[in-house]
Amino acid sequence: MAVLKKNRILVTSPIDKSISIQVEFDVHVSSEGWFSTTIPFDTVEKFKWAEIPLNTNRLSKPGYYKSKTMDGIYDQIKNDCEMYVSSELIDEKIVIKYSIITNCSYCIDDNGGIVPNGRWVGENYQWKEGTERQNATERSPFGIKIFAKPYFKKTYRFKNGKTIDKYEAFSEFGSGTISSDDSRYYLRWLQGLTSIAHENGKLNEIEYNENIAKFFVDAIKGICSINEKIKDLINPESIKELSENNIRLLK
Repeated sequence: MAVLKKNRILVTSPIDKSISIQVEFDVHVSSEGWFSTTIPFDTVEKFKWAEIPLNTNRLSKPGYYKSKTMDGIYDQIKNDCEMYVSSELIDEKIVIKYSIITNCSYCIDDNGGIVPNGRWVGENYQWKEGTERQNATERSPFGIKIFAKPYFKKTYRFKNGKTIDKYEAFSEFGSGTISSDDSRYYLRWLQGLTSIAHENGKLNEIEYNENIAKFFVDAIKGICSINEKIKDLINPESIKELSENNIRLLK
């Protein structure tokens, strides 16, 4: 039986590029014009693990392919490789990805009062930090930042047993005015935020329900409300007037 050129097939999952399979094999042709090959043992083991049916040759070795054409051999092996990297959607749900960042550094005295540093109270105090630690080289203005956006979370399971999560941006429910009695009013509200983005770093996630969506909407509205109250009051003249009348900038 004549041996033709060595062939190589590489197939990668369109869902997860880290999942791929490469097969190298020799193709033989018989005097009757039949093309055949037996794929390597390591590939056979992978196909078995993925429960892909395999034919055996005359020596009972699995991984045997036979066809009247060279392309037929190639297509059969490629199809099994595509089966190996294939996946099924096993779960899909809506999650909210979020981050809540606070920047601050201060001390608490024995009475629970907030003081700027420990020297104000002697030895009895506790340093407090925000979610982002302030230090000598990475100080920043005090404040709070919130990011919250809904995503579709899709979980795929591959033939080799691996599972992965993929996130897709949440799409709108139709268009037009959103009424407050919409069953997903707060979810749509978060989706509608077009000028929000998260900073570099890990995002938390939580499975969506309307109460959780409302929590984030209320938090974001709170920041917007503060902005509406103070954005025109931070010039020196306004601060002087507020201080003289004992009015707080933030209440």
